[in-house]
Amino acid sequence: MRYQLTVIRNQEAISDAEFKAGWRIYATNAPAKRLSLTEGVLAYRDQYIEENIFRRLQGKFLSITPVYVQRDDHAQGLFHLLTLGSRLLALGDYQAKRALAKERPDVKLTDVYRGSPKRGTTRPTTERILKAFEHINLLIMPSQRLSETQELCFVTPLSPVQERILTLPGLPTSLYTSLQFDDDHRLSQENEMGGASLARDPS
Repeated sequence: MRYQLTVIRNQEAISDAEFKAGWRIYATNAPAKRLSLTEGVLAYRDQYIEENIFRRLQGKFLSITPVYVQRDDHAQGLFHLLTLGSRLLALGDYQAKRALAKERPDVKLTDVYRGSPKRGTTRPTTERILKAFEHINLLIMPSQRLSETQELCFVTPLSPVQERILTLPGLPTSLYTSLQFDDDHRLSQENEMGGASLARDPS
């Protein structure tokens, strides 16, 4: 048994569906020579959405939820503190996005999605960036050397993605590596500095 199907486009129904699909007006004061329609639409879609600040306040990172605050000035102060934190997160988003765009428009930051190391993004959020540093540990141990009691510091080595993230705002990796002082490192530093100790004095 064989069937033959013939498809005929219902142009009236197609036109009606396109009409009901909706439309949007874009207005700008930039001249057409400076900004085309396509560039204007892309700029509009790439803009920062102000509502993200309130979305962050409701998220679990800041979590503006009812707490045991009875005084009005305390409640107002708590709200101001959380909105300040939300603005700092937004600033981190902007700096990371701008730093990646300066390298190359299509460059992506990878290994920031758990379980998907090859997945990348051109707009990493500050929360996701901070999440990449959650397993950094600092171990401080007392050390008896001669008659002095000092502290030795050991920090978790930075991963490639963590070093990559630090380069985005132009921060040196020494922010972390300078925290670590073991006996070998301390002795070499003492020799370079004429015997001055870099180990932390617990007092």
